[in-house]
Amino acid sequence: KGEQLKSAHDELSAVVEATSTATFQIIGEMEKLEKLAKEIGGDKGPQIIACVTRVYEACGFQDITGQRITKVV
Repeated sequence: KGEQLKSAHDELSAVVEATSTATFQIIGEMEKLEKLAKEIGGDKGPQIIACVTRVYEACGFQDITGQRITKVV
C-alpha cells in the first residue's frame, strides 16, 4: 500500500503541474488575442475581448482543482 500511495502522490502531483503549465500557456495566448482585438476595434474587437474574458474565467478551474488535488496529496 505504501508504494501505491507514493505512486498516487506522484501522479496527482504531475496532474497539478501539467494543468498549471497548460493554463499559463492558454492565458498567454489569450493575452495576445486580447491585444489583437483591441487593435482590430470596430464591432468585432469587443466581441473577441468578451470571448477572451470567458476563457480567462474558465481557466480558474486550474487554481481550484490544483488546490484540491494538493490538499489530497
